[in-house]
Amino acid sequence: MASKHTSPRWLRIVKWVTGILLGLIVILWIIFRFALGEFGAVDEATFEAYYDDMPIKPTDHMYEVGGVKMHYKSVGAENLPTILFIHGSPGSWDAFASYMQDPRLLDQARMISVDRMGYGKSAHIPESSLEKQVDYIWPVVETLPDSVPLILVGHSYGGPVAVRMAMDYPDRVDGMVILAGLADPEYEKRLAIQSYLRSPYLRWLLPPALDISNREIVPLKEELKDMLPLWERISASSLIIQGTGDILVAYPHATFAHKMLSQTAPSLTMMEGENHFFIWSEAEMVIGRLLEFVQCVVQEKA
Repeated sequence: MASKHTSPRWLRIVKWVTGILLGLIVILWIIFRFALGEFGAVDEATFEAYYDDMPIKPTDHMYEVGGVKMHYKSVGAENLPTILFIHGSPGSWDAFASYMQDPRLLDQARMISVDRMGYGKSAHIPESSLEKQVDYIWPVVETLPDSVPLILVGHSYGGPVAVRMAMDYPDRVDGMVILAGLADPEYEKRLAIQSYLRSPYLRWLLPPALDISNREIVPLKEELKDMLPLWERISASSLIIQGTGDILVAYPHATFAHKMLSQTAPSLTMMEGENHFFIWSEAEMVIGRLLEFVQCVVQEKA
């Protein structure tokens, strides 16, 4: 019989299991918060090595908008049509690094990939306004000759940034490709905990890039609502590609964008069973569609 000073066996087991679980939670949090590093940041040394054997290396560019530092990479001849890649949340320019070394794309286009505000070598400041996200990227476009066709390619959160740019500058954007892009405010739903994690008292729980991502993406529903009357401004040719198995961006976002872009006769490709990351797993298909799209845009602008 247990003495009055000894805890019952079941209680000791509960305490033991609870201690192990709490320890695992602490270990996982430490790994998540610190050991994984700056998720979304670019290891420049890794990419220098990656490009060592490449015939054409991307050029690094820094610029400022209102005293805020911004960054992008470019590759290809300046007189060719320009593809401007816009990454998701979180992310950085290297989301499209392999695309920028594809010889077929290099033969047809100059390619630019930006670090959006908050990521990579751009200033690590959260920005939830899609209009301001565009303002930070637009100086890159201003460096291009007006005669050069401009094609925006946005993945995930980069999708609505591209859409907003096409809304704000309809006379300059000639083509727009939305890859698993967010569009429909009715389907833009976030977990309640994401709103709590925007609190200055809780943000420290997240790695810096995920904190910035959370702070820009929670207000996205209202941003998409504000854009509803602006879709009719878009005159650019449009291509939408979406995976039906995407659990991060539901496929109705793609059908909504297709409906809202009816004035541009958009092309919609639904990839059966593909998830959110088909831009890497199915890069050959995406590049093939992109090559066809560039040719169509060039012919339309001629």
